Amino acid sequence: MTVPQAIEHLIAETLMEVHMDWLVNEVSTHDKSRANSVILGKPTSELRSPIVVSIHTQHPLGPPEDVDKNISGGPRTQSERPWRFPAESTGGATVSAIFGATQVRIREDMSHSEALRIKAAVVTRIKQAINKDTRLRVLEDDFGNTMFWIETFEHPGYAAGGGDVSIFIEWVSWRAFICSSTARDVTL
Repeated sequence: MTVPQAIEHLIAETLMEVHMDWLVNEVSTHDKSRANSVILGKPTSELRSPIVVSIHTQHPLGPPEDVDKNISGGPRTQSERPWRFPAESTGGATVSAIFGATQVRIREDMSHSEALRIKAAVVTRIKQAINKDTRLRVLEDDFGNTMFWIETFEHPGYAAGGGDVSIFIEWVSWRAFICSSTARDVTL
């Protein structure tokens, strides 16, 4: 018997495939900003590679900057929480968000100037991959949940590791919006 696919797993697997193409497969082998490893979760043995990109479906540095607004209840205005769509716009479904991040680690011994140049190129490719790749437009899991939007966003204070200034590490924050049906499923 197979395990049903959940939306978080689909997002992670699709991000892995997209990042592999944008950062490894479609980049020249002579390009110094070509990633060596793209993995899911915390890098362990891959840390010996010069450029490691790791994908996290839960932002490991903590909650997003608007966590107080998320916890305090419904939005008072649309600008407070613009991802809370009116129920009628999603066919009566509820909308939730997954806040994740992609981390870039440069482990090669190089000057700060060169590390910044390489990291900037990798981060730009990651942002383009998440925001532009058509494989990340709509994903639907076996439970009827649909990811209908994913985007990168600025996560103040977390770009280099939670208040730490680092040349060789950067986090690219992203959020995915999930639409879930509120109707009961009575299939047997």
